[in-house]
Amino acid sequence: MSERILAIESASERCSVALLNEGEVTVLSNDTPRGHADNILPMIDAVLAEQSVKLSTLDAVAFTKGPGAFTSVRIGTAVVQGLALGADLKVIQASSLEVMAQGLIDKYNAKHIMVALDARMDEVYFGLYKQGQDGLAQAIQPDLVSKPEDIEIGSEFELINFDWHITGKGFKEYEQGMSARFRQFNTVSEDHDFPSAVALVTVAKQKLLKQDWLDAEQVIPVYIRDQVVK
Repeated sequence: MSERILAIESASERCSVALLNEGEVTVLSNDTPRGHADNILPMIDAVLAEQSVKLSTLDAVAFTKGPGAFTSVRIGTAVVQGLALGADLKVIQASSLEVMAQGLIDKYNAKHIMVALDARMDEVYFGLYKQGQDGLAQAIQPDLVSKPEDIEIGSEFELINFDWHITGKGFKEYEQGMSARFRQFNTVSEDHDFPSAVALVTVAKQKLLKQDWLDAEQVIPVYIRDQVVK
């Protein structure tokens, strides 16, 4: 099956857009934290034009539903809803932390991954993932928001007995509470990255095959906590 998927990641400080078309991926990214609203649509137009693909010919549009910065998540959700409604497209959504974990699976064949994004207010968005049999990131426990020192994990036994890759700016911003705490669990690599539209493409391909999609009207952002930070 040759998929055509437009993937949009705008939940973090870095905004990226990727187009999968007949096995070829075109990607653009922008590191202007407060520029998503101005940049995201031109980036979409650019990747479509690069491969001479019309929006109406896509199989689906994918996006990260959060968690992340409130304004960034809201922008991504609104753009995806507008595109899907206008071109009658299926929508595939994924957790931004899930996509980050997928990035380490794709890059290192990581089996167990810790993810942490800066949630502001001295907190992080935190997730534990493992590589499933299908090669996709699977959550070991629900994503959470917490102060680094208060993070609760489901099983310390699991942490002790596996090698963990860690990823996300949360480990850099809160090094004392995050990196120092979790290095005892044999962490084997440390990438201070953001979610990427390229990793989202990997997730979206499998979800499309499994018919795991939504209609545009069903799309909602995920903030994890009630109090959000722009």
